[in-house]
Amino acid sequence: MKDWFSRPANRWFALVLLLWHGLFFTLAVQYGNLYLGDSDDYLHVADNMVQHGIYYAGDINQPWNADDVSRRPPGYPLLITATHTRDGYTLLLLVQALISISTLCGVSLLLQRRFGFRPAVNKWLSVAVVLFPAQVFYANFVMAELLFQALLFWCVYAVIEFYFDRRPRNLLVASALLSAAILTKPVVFLLWIPALLFALYYAWRLRRWSFVAAGILPFLAVAGLSTLNYTWTGYLHFSSM
Repeated sequence: MKDWFSRPANRWFALVLLLWHGLFFTLAVQYGNLYLGDSDDYLHVADNMVQHGIYYAGDINQPWNADDVSRRPPGYPLLITATHTRDGYTLLLLVQALISISTLCGVSLLLQRRFGFRPAVNKWLSVAVVLFPAQVFYANFVMAELLFQALLFWCVYAVIEFYFDRRPRNLLVASALLSAAILTKPVVFLLWIPALLFALYYAWRLRRWSFVAAGILPFLAVAGLSTLNYTWTGYLHFSSM
């Protein structure tokens, strides 16, 4: 990343992203429209963990719904808890803006580092960011999408790095990021299967059986949360979703 910032075109791209996200961050803080339909689930999980010591995605004052025990994985509620202040969710939105900027800079880095693009590609990326405002919209909602996007992108980035350099560290990083993504949104929980097969293939091909340990991390994330859900609900599953 240090080499990427050494080029003026890349620094300008980062500045454009900072200004673009700063504009929408200011509007969000000014007008306070931070919530979508699913926001309540994440906020309830975070509040119930802190205030009541239970993991539950529903309103604790309403009739109990067993589906809400496992409705949302813990990744995003933990981010909400870590960034919540007396001023509300301003810090959360700021962190999400920085996550979004780092992801978009990562796209530029990947294109230049591994696919032979020149820094001029940033012009097209800037146009794409402006023409796809959902990126900055979601950065200013209390929603898991930006965190989830970042975890998946940097997972793919680490896999591509591993493909080129065969360093075990990159495979371990990819597996850890995929595990975190699985614990952020349940839609990808079955990706532990191709992740393990990928690790087994390269362990066999390169005779590096330590790769298997990295490949099993996503499975452990799924198995661990499923076991907790079984303990809490009596039913072995990953998410009621």
